[in-house]
Amino acid sequence: MKSRVITICVVGAVAATPAALNAQPCQPAWTTNPIGTPGIDGVINDMVVWDDGSGPALYASGSFPTAGNANAVSVAKWDGLQWTELGTGLTRGGRATRVPGLAVYDDGSGEALYATGGFDEAGGVPARGVAKWDGSAWSAVGVGLTGQGFKMTTYDDGQGEHLYLGGSFTIGSTMINLARWDGTNWRSIGTADASVNTLVVHDDG
Repeated sequence: MKSRVITICVVGAVAATPAALNAQPCQPAWTTNPIGTPGIDGVINDMVVWDDGSGPALYASGSFPTAGNANAVSVAKWDGLQWTELGTGLTRGGRATRVPGLAVYDDGSGEALYATGGFDEAGGVPARGVAKWDGSAWSAVGVGLTGQGFKMTTYDDGQGEHLYLGGSFTIGSTMINLARWDGTNWRSIGTADASVNTLVVHDDG
């Protein structure tokens, strides 16, 4: 399966040479060049941009055993030149699994990459459904999920920015399909009577 990337043009009052000004304008288009040969052999479910200290990079998650020439299981990093793995990846029973959600969140110790999906291990560490990558190692996020998370987003409710999770899961007896991570504990934000497949922050006025 080939990965594809869109070419974006920037138009505006920017400094440019006369030759550049006389050049043909950029035409946005899809390119057939794969993002890293041989691309990702599987399904990508989510992508985010995050800087782990080495510069902004694109992170992809989904259901795949490799990315490019890297043994990147279910999650991978694209730095503009190549795909690399994040430890031993996210697995269930030692194999690739579906990881539909990524988010960048600062729990007070600095920004980190969070992932949610059907895994029970992150980098060889027990982590049920939610895990945190700090740029060098994976760690579990609280007690984990009974079930599976689908999507995450961050939101400041006036008491600080928190990580919100939706899916088909329970945490204890009070959190069903929706939960909020405050950096230390999972908190209830009500109960959804069906799976929560996506989340978005919106100001309705």
